[in-house]
Amino acid sequence: MRIPPIRTITLGIAEAHPLTPGIIKRTATILQDASTRYVEAGYEVQTMRLSTRPIFDDLTNWSSSALLRYAQELQGMLDDVGLSFCSLGTAQAAHPDFPLERLDLIADLLAATTALNATVQLATTTDGLRAAVSLPIALRCWPALRLAVPSFRQLIMQALQVLLSAYKGQTW
Repeated sequence: MRIPPIRTITLGIAEAHPLTPGIIKRTATILQDASTRYVEAGYEVQTMRLSTRPIFDDLTNWSSSALLRYAQELQGMLDDVGLSFCSLGTAQAAHPDFPLERLDLIADLLAATTALNATVQLATTTDGLRAAVSLPIALRCWPALRLAVPSFRQLIMQALQVLLSAYKGQTW
């Protein structure tokens, strides 16, 4: 019987942003040790990833330019230790006090790097759906569709259709 591959080993980082090279090196070592143990046991490990605390929660008062510089520095740290995937956490856009202008910055952070990714939370059970966020996020996703891998394009389009269905009667 074939041993199924391990899709990813993900390690969460508890330390707040900004992360230091020492933190990244330490976590990369932990991931590499775990990967080695699985490989020695006969498993294929496909990727190793880091998951961080939400960057916008930790660096609330940082300017857009400072956040962009930090993202590029973080990318360099990840490159130095050979990690290709790192989540910047969730942008808590559902919260009424989340600054909507940060949504534009997310695209800039991701475009300037190769390993970084992030998610955006549109609703919570406490705050409900923040409708003012849904349409801007959906519209920001449309340009990415032309770059998307075809197998993901359909999934993205379906998700956007769900978001946009809330805006029947809007003109585009």
